[in-house]
Amino acid sequence: MAKEIEGIIRQAIAREEDSYALYTKAKEMVRSPHVEGLLGDLAQEELGHKAKLEGLLKKDMERAIARERRDKMVDLKISDYLKPMSLDELVDIQDVLLLAMRKEKEAHDFYAGMAGLTTGTAKSLFEFLASEELKHKNKVETMYEEIVYQAF
Repeated sequence: MAKEIEGIIRQAIAREEDSYALYTKAKEMVRSPHVEGLLGDLAQEELGHKAKLEGLLKKDMERAIARERRDKMVDLKISDYLKPMSLDELVDIQDVLLLAMRKEKEAHDFYAGMAGLTTGTAKSLFEFLASEELKHKNKVETMYEEIVYQAF
């Protein structure tokens, strides 16, 4: 595996670790057991994403990425229109989900932008990473719809 590609994967791993740290810190700040549980789940998801990326370092990356590509994910774009609170202002599950959606959107946009700037294996890797982040964003947005919108 080329050093450049390995560096990209390692950067993606660091981003997952940052997300894990964010959710873990947020979990310590809230008092609602339901919100704590959700943040714990999101933190564990980030560890799963990290493990998947670490697996790419040990495999034939192009083949692994090709196997992972499946259905095109729909972007619900909920986070495009809602403003998240800062971490120290988190008060309820809606705030937590807004923060998580924004974090996943930023990761998706970063990788999608990088895919547009590269070619070959690097482009495939960035497209894969963007797709993964869009899946994560969709999952959080779906939770938001189920939890927050159900109140209306």
